[in-house]
Amino acid sequence: MKKIILMLAVVSIGISAFGRKVTISSADIARGKLGKTSGWTELVVDGNLDVALKINEQDFPKLKRLVYNGDVHVVETGSFDGCPKLETVEFRGLVGYVSTESFKNCPELRTVTFSGPVFSTEPWACMANCPKAEKVAFNGLTLRVFFGENKNCPQFKGYEVNGVVLISYNENLIPEASDEEMLAKKEALMPDVEKMCEFVRSSLASENGKLIFENVKAHNGRLPYILRLYKANKLAADWKECGEFADPDLLLSKLDLLKKARYSHEDKKFAFSYAPPSDSLLIETRNRFNLDSIAGDGDELSRIKNLLHFVHENIRHDGSAPYLNDIPYNFRALYDAQQTKDPGFNCRMMAIMLAEVLLAEGIPARYLMCNPKFMDGDSHVITVAWSRDLGKWIWVDPTFDAWVTDENGVMLGPAEVRERLISDRPLVLNDYANWNHETKQTVEHYLKEYMAKNLYIMGCNIVNRAEPEGPVMSVPVPSLAAPFVYLVPVGDHWGSHPATTDPDVFFAAPEGL
Repeated sequence: MKKIILMLAVVSIGISAFGRKVTISSADIARGKLGKTSGWTELVVDGNLDVALKINEQDFPKLKRLVYNGDVHVVETGSFDGCPKLETVEFRGLVGYVSTESFKNCPELRTVTFSGPVFSTEPWACMANCPKAEKVAFNGLTLRVFFGENKNCPQFKGYEVNGVVLISYNENLIPEASDEEMLAKKEALMPDVEKMCEFVRSSLASENGKLIFENVKAHNGRLPYILRLYKANKLAADWKECGEFADPDLLLSKLDLLKKARYSHEDKKFAFSYAPPSDSLLIETRNRFNLDSIAGDGDELSRIKNLLHFVHENIRHDGSAPYLNDIPYNFRALYDAQQTKDPGFNCRMMAIMLAEVLLAEGIPARYLMCNPKFMDGDSHVITVAWSRDLGKWIWVDPTFDAWVTDENGVMLGPAEVRERLISDRPLVLNDYANWNHETKQTVEHYLKEYMAKNLYIMGCNIVNRAEPEGPVMSVPVPSLAAPFVYLVPVGDHWGSHPATTDPDVFFAAPEGL
C-alpha cells in the first residue's frame, strides 16, 4: 500500500482499520480508549501500567502476540485467561508482582518472557491448563521467584534464567545465582538495579507499595546485599529504616555465615518423646502399607534407607504446594490426598511422613526444620532417624532421597554435616540423591550451597508422633499440636519458641537408648 486518499466526509478511523498489529499507549488504556479489539493479532503497549490488561477470548479472540514496552506493577491471577490464539507474551520493562496462575486456559500459549527486572512473584504455579506452553524466561534481575510446577502444561520444558535470580523458592526449578554470577553480570544488570531501586522508592509512597515492600523485606536478605555488591546505594536509607541494610553479615557468603555461628554448652534438658510402634495410628499405617516388608529384614541402616526410598518414590516433591487444611497430617491421609489432589507435597509434609513410617517401625525419628539466618523465602525440612547401631541421629532427606556419609562411608547427622562444612572436611552424598528423578544432587550444590544456608538454625517437635501438628500447619489444633524447640547460635533467637545453644541438648539420645 503506497497511498490512501481520505474523503472530507471521513470523521474518524478505527484503530485497526489498516492492519492488525496495534501499538497503544497506557494513557489511552487508562482512559478506556481501547476501541474495537476483536481483529487484533499483535498488541504493543507503550508506557507504564498499574495493572496488566485483562486478555480474554471475548475482547481479544485473535490476539497472538502481546508486548509490554513499559513497566507493569501488578500482573493479577487470570490476567491471561481463555485466550484461544495467544502464543507469546513479553514484558520488556519492570514487573512488580506476578500473581499465581496469571496465565491459564490458553491453548496456544508457548512462551512468557520477562526481559526486564522482576520484583516478586506469588507462590505456586505461573500457568495452568496451557497444553502447548514450553517455557517462562527471566532475562533480567529478578529479586525473588516463588513459582513452582505449572498445572496441566505437559509440554513445559522449564523456567529459563538468562539473567540473575536472587531468591528462588524452588532452586530445582529456578536456580539462584551465585555471588560469582552476580559479579560477572554486574554491568549488564546495573540498569535493572536502578529500576528496582526506583520501583521500591516509589512504592513506599503508596499503602499497597508499602505492603509489598514490607513483605519482601521480611523474607529477603539478598536485596541489600546485591545493592551493595553493585554499589547502587540510592535505597540505603530506606533499608536502614527497615532494620535490614545495616547488618554486615548480609555481605557474607552462606558458608562463611555458617562458619561464624558459635554454640555453647548449657545445663538444660527437653522432654523429647517418641511414639512407640504400638501407637494406634502407627499400627494403622504399618499394616496398611505393609511397612515391615518395605523395611525388610536387613540391618538397621538398610531398613532406614528402604523406608526413606519408599517415601521418596511414592510422594512427588513440589516446594510451592499449598498446605492442606481439611485433613489430619498423618501418613495415610496425606498419601490419599496426594492421589486425589494435584500431586506434590512440600518438604515439610514429606519429612513428617517419613518420620511417621520410621516411628511405625520402631525407629525414633524427628522431622528437622532447617532455617537460614536471614529469611529469604526458602528453608528446608529433613528427617533424622536414631541409629542404635551408630548411637546417633542420622540425616535422611525424603525430598532428595539423600543421606550423607564421611569419607569412610559412615552415615552422618546434621550436627556432624554442619561441623564438616565449617571445617572443610570431606562429605559424601549417596550416588542416587535426586529431585523427582529429574535433577541429580551434588555435594557442591545440595550441601555446600543449599544446606550451608539452611543449617544455621534448626528446630523440631518435642513430641514426635503421627499427626504432630494437627490438620492445619499455620494454625495447629491445640489438642494435637506439640511445642517446638530450636537450636540457635549464641546471640540469635527464633521467635518465642524454647531454644538452646547446645547441640548436645538438642540432639540428645532418646530416653532409654
